[in-house]
Parts: sequence; structure tokens; C-alpha cells
Amino acid sequence: SETAESLCWALLVQLKEKVQANQATLRIRQLSVEVRLPKLLANDKMHQRPKLDHDEPPLASLQPDHRMTDKLRADGNDLFKAGKYKESLELYLEALQEDPDAGLLANCSAAAMILCDWTEALNYATRAIKLEPCNARSHERRARCLLLLGRIPEALDLCTERVNSLTAIQARSQEWSPVIAISKRLTATAATMRDLEADLKNRRGNSP
Repeated sequence: SETAESLCWALLVQLKEKVQANQATLRIRQLSVEVRLPKLLANDKMHQRPKLDHDEPPLASLQPDHRMTDKLRADGNDLFKAGKYKESLELYLEALQEDPDAGLLANCSAAAMILCDWTEALNYATRAIKLEPCNARSHERRARCLLLLGRIPEALDLCTERVNSLTAIQARSQEWSPVIAISKRLTATAATMRDLEADLKNRRGNSP
């Protein structure tokens, strides 16, 4: 029909701005118009692949540098063995900035304990346990720090809970033997303190 032909030519005129006449196929079938367009042009900005933002760092650079961490850890261990505990702690802390690691936190706890900083040693051990609940050394150091800080009931509760959760194989292993030993020590210390408190109470009651 004339209406369909007019619509067809109107579409063809608009298409010429982007594609050549032989690239568009226009067909009139009854009263409908079918338009088959060519593939998208390469210079059509709306359909180009998004460009990567070169300002963003590559994914590999976001990963921790384990080589640097391992070197700092090794140097810290050498200083620790040499008795330079403050210097070793500084290297462990520097390594932690590269890669938060339960083993490094356990090392920090050990160095801080020798430096008699029980509070910081407790903090490092607790953080290590959160990252690695089965880190036996951290459990032992946390218990020792709580004992040295006079927080015996808390130390006994945490240590007993952990010992009771050990499997039969873990309970017989060398790895967990220090934790079991400190648990027994805490139990004996708590019993001694209860006896002393009871004795003092009796003395006060018998005093004139």
C-alpha cells in the first residue's frame, strides 16, 4: 500500500546516515515493514567493549607479597634467637602489615612475653586464635598471659574449654601437651587459691 511504501522510504532515508543503501534490506509484506539491519558498526561507541581503568592496580598487586613476608619473618626469627626480642617484634609487626598471619601473631606474642608486656602478648595470642583456632602455641601463650596478669579464673575457663574439645589424637600429641600442662597448672593454682581464701576466712572468723 502507499502508506507502507511511504514508511519504507522514510526508514531508508534515516538508515543512510549510518549504513549504505545496499546494507539494509527493506521488504514490504502486506501492511507491515520488515527491516533487517547489518551487524553493529565497530565505531558505534554505545556498543564498544568498556575500556579498563588503567588507574586501578592489577589484581596481582592486591595480593600479599609472600616473599617479603617470609624474609621479614626469617630475619625476625634470627633476631629472636640472638636475644634481640624488641627488634624481632618490630620485624614481625612489619610482616603483619604485608600479610596478617596467625603464625606471625604467635611470634609477636612470644616476643612480647619475653619483654614482659603481658597485655600486648595476650592481644597477639587472642588475635592468632581467631585466625587459626587450632594454633596450640597461641592457646598456651594466651593462658600464660592471663595467669601472669592474675586473671586465673578466665585462664582456667578458656584453657579447660579448649582441652575438653581436643580429639583423642590431639590430646596425645606433642603439639598440645604444653596446653594440657598449663591447664593442669591452672587447675592446681585455682585450687590453692581457694584453699588460701578459705583459710583466711577462717582466721578472720576466729580472731578476737
